[in-house]
Amino acid sequence: MDLLKILLLVYIAILSLNTIFSVQLWFLYRLRLYLLLVGVWFFTLINLSLQAITLQSSLGSVMAFSSYIASAFCLCTILAEVSSLSFSFNKYWIAFFLGLAASLLISTQSSSFTLIALPVAAAIAMPQILLACNKLMGYRDHGTELSNTFALVLLLNGIHFLDYPFLRQNLDFAVFGYAIVIGFSMMFAALLPCILSKYHSDELSTLLAEKVKETQAKSKFLANMNHEIRTPLNAIVGLNDLLINTPLNSKQQEYCEHIEISSNGLLGIVNNILDLSQLESGVVPIHRESFSPFKLAEDIVGYYIAGKDKLNHSLLLRHEIVEPIPTVLISDQGKIRQIAYNLINNAIKYSEGSEIVFSLRYDEANIGANTPQSGQLIVVVYDDGVGISPDQIDTIFDRFTRHTHTTQQGVGLGLAIVKELVTLLGGTISLANRKDCSGLIITCKFPTAIECGDNAITPDITTAFNRTDDSGDKSLCVLVVEDNPNNQLVITEMLEVFNINYILANNGTEALAAYTTYNPNLILLDNHLPDTSGLIITQRIRQQNPLIPIIMISAHAFNEDVEKGLQAGANAYLRKPIRMKELYAVLKEYEPKKDEVT
Repeated sequence: MDLLKILLLVYIAILSLNTIFSVQLWFLYRLRLYLLLVGVWFFTLINLSLQAITLQSSLGSVMAFSSYIASAFCLCTILAEVSSLSFSFNKYWIAFFLGLAASLLISTQSSSFTLIALPVAAAIAMPQILLACNKLMGYRDHGTELSNTFALVLLLNGIHFLDYPFLRQNLDFAVFGYAIVIGFSMMFAALLPCILSKYHSDELSTLLAEKVKETQAKSKFLANMNHEIRTPLNAIVGLNDLLINTPLNSKQQEYCEHIEISSNGLLGIVNNILDLSQLESGVVPIHRESFSPFKLAEDIVGYYIAGKDKLNHSLLLRHEIVEPIPTVLISDQGKIRQIAYNLINNAIKYSEGSEIVFSLRYDEANIGANTPQSGQLIVVVYDDGVGISPDQIDTIFDRFTRHTHTTQQGVGLGLAIVKELVTLLGGTISLANRKDCSGLIITCKFPTAIECGDNAITPDITTAFNRTDDSGDKSLCVLVVEDNPNNQLVITEMLEVFNINYILANNGTEALAAYTTYNPNLILLDNHLPDTSGLIITQRIRQQNPLIPIIMISAHAFNEDVEKGLQAGANAYLRKPIRMKELYAVLKEYEPKKDEVT
C-alpha cells in the first residue's frame, strides 16, 4: 500500500471521529447549525473515501473531488448564520454543475488532469472565497472576532482547492495537499464549538432581551387594561351603591342587587387576571404582620354572611378553630385571606352541596430557645358536595381549568391563583375527595411564627356608613381631585350622603389652586390626571403641609402602584372601584379632630 493511500485511510479515520462527535452534538441540541456541522465532517469523509477508491483514475478522482461541494455548502451556510449575513447558495450550485459539465466535456477532448479538474475546482472554491472576502471586507463587525477567523480559514481553504488541479498529479504534492485539507479540517473543528457557543449565548441574550421587552409591554398593557376597566366599573359600583341606599320598591331593589352581583363578579375576574400576571412576574411582595387567627376566621365567614350575593339561602357556611391555636400569629394575613376567599368562592360555585366549612388549626415545629416559635397554620376548606373526578385532580390547579360537569360561570383562575399564592408563602396545597365521596377537601399549610413576648393587635373598628341625617360635621372640608365626570358624581354623592362639604378639582393645576385657596382638611386624590400624576401633586402638597391626610383613589391597582402612592406621601390608597363603606371607613380614620378643624 503506497503512502498516499495510507494517509488517506488515516484522514478517513480522523474524519470519522469528528463525524461521530458532531452527530452526538446534534442529537443533544437538535439545532440546524449542528446538523450543518455534521454535514461538514460527513461530506469531507465521503470526499476522501471516494478519492481513496479512485486513486488510479484521473476522471474518477475529479468526480470524487466534486463531492466536496456539499462540505463547502455547509461551511458557507454556517459562516453566514453565525455572522447574520444574507446568503444564498443557489447561484453557486448552478456554477458547480456548469463546472462539472465543463470538466466532463474536457475529459472527452483532452487527457490533461489539470484541464479536466480546473472547472470543478474553481466552482467549489468560488463560494468559499467570495463569502469569506465579503465577510472580512464588508461585515467584520457582524458576529464575533472568531467568526472573522473562521472566514479567514474558509478563504484559505477555498484558495487551497485551486491548487488541486496542479498538485494532485504528483504523489508528493498530493500528500501535501491532503495534509492541508486535514489541517483546515482541524482548524474548523477547533473554531466551530467556540463560535457556536458564542453564537448561542448571543442568541440567548437576544431572546432574554426580547422576553424582557415582551414582559414590559405585557405589564404596560395590563396596567392600561386595569385602569380602563376599573374606571367605568367604579362608576357602576359606586352609583349602584348610592342607588341601593335610596328608597326603592321591591323590583328596583332586586335590579340593584343583580347589578351588584354582576359587577362584583366582573371585579373578581379582573382582580384574578391581574393577580396571576403579577404572581407570574415575581413582583408580589410578602408583608408579614401580627394577626389573630380567630379574628381572621370570623372576618372571612362574616364577609360571606354579610354579602347577600355570595351565598344562596340553602347553603350553610361556618368556620371552626381546632385548638390549641396561638392567639397571635405572624404571616401575610392579606394573602391568606385572599387564598381563603378563592377557596370558598370555588366551593360555592362548584360544590353543589349544602354546607361549606372553613377550618383553621396550628402545628408547632422547630421551636428554638432564642428564636420566634414557628410552625404551620393549616387552612382547610371542605364541603359536602359532588367532589371531583380522579382524572381532574392533576389539572384542577391549572389556569383556565374548571369542572366540566358544572354549568356555573367562571374562567378557571381561582385555584391557579391559590396555588401561586401558597407557593409564594412557602406553603403546600393538597386536594382530595372526602372518604365518603361526599365532597372535596382542600388543605393549605403555611409556615408561620409566634413572636416572643406580648403581641398587641389593634382591633378593627366597624362603623355603619349609612349616614342620611344632618349629624355630619359641616366644618370638615374635603378636596376631591378627579377628572372623570362619572367618578366625580360617585365620590361627591357619597360625600353628600355622609353630609360632608367638598371642593371639586378636575386636574392637578386646579387641585393645587384649590388647596391654596380653601385650605381643606382632607384630600381625596385620583392618581391619573390629565395634566400630571397624583404622585407629583402629593409631593407638592407634602412640601407645604406634612400632616394633611391625603387619600389616593386610583384605577391603577397593582401593588407597586400602592407602594408608589404611599412612598410619595399618601396616607392611604384605595383601589377603584370604591364602596361607600370603604370610603366612609377611611374618612373616619383620617378625619381631623374637632380642635384641628379650622
